[in-house]
Amino acid sequence: MLNTIFKATLAILLLLLCRSCAIPQMHTSYANDKKYMAMASGKWLLNNINTNPAVSGKIKSKMESLSKNTLQKNLGNRFTFIDDARGKILLPDTGIMELDAKDLQILNATTGFNYLIDISAETVTMNQGIDKLTGYPPNNTEMRIFIRIYDLQNQTMVHSQLTRAYTDQMGQRLYEPNEKLFMITLKKALKNLRKNSDLYTKPRLCEASI
Repeated sequence: MLNTIFKATLAILLLLLCRSCAIPQMHTSYANDKKYMAMASGKWLLNNINTNPAVSGKIKSKMESLSKNTLQKNLGNRFTFIDDARGKILLPDTGIMELDAKDLQILNATTGFNYLIDISAETVTMNQGIDKLTGYPPNNTEMRIFIRIYDLQNQTMVHSQLTRAYTDQMGQRLYEPNEKLFMITLKKALKNLRKNSDLYTKPRLCEASI
């Protein structure tokens, strides 16, 4: 009898704990449903990460470091981070907006790069109605990572993906830009980029089982 009561009490406590935790969910969408990106050739330039004002400089710096290290590993000596490029390459801070064709034209005329990778991040908090259980509006905060790739020769955007991670805590205004969730979302976005390109080779069955 006591054992049954203990198990029931433990189950209730676990349920309450789970309901009070912010559990992230992720979703990725692509412009025109175009996932694939050819990345096995050409010279690639990574722009500084642009953010909305809610994202701290600390988070932005860590995201730039992760992006730089990941893309360097994937692209090798064909990759350059904009701050490491020879000469001073200046691009306007567009926030999360797309780059202008004039800026791409200048890059094409003054550098030897074929592609520009532009990553931006923002956090958005929304209230969605009233939760029937608590009577309070549930706060839903999204961390959004945009990855846009531009063909500099043609001054066109050839790839665009949006990866969203969001959490939901009922009736609790606890949301601030979350460093851990941003990094997880960025890792997911960069993984999607590589997996949907000609850089990705599916592991053999024997390798996958190791």
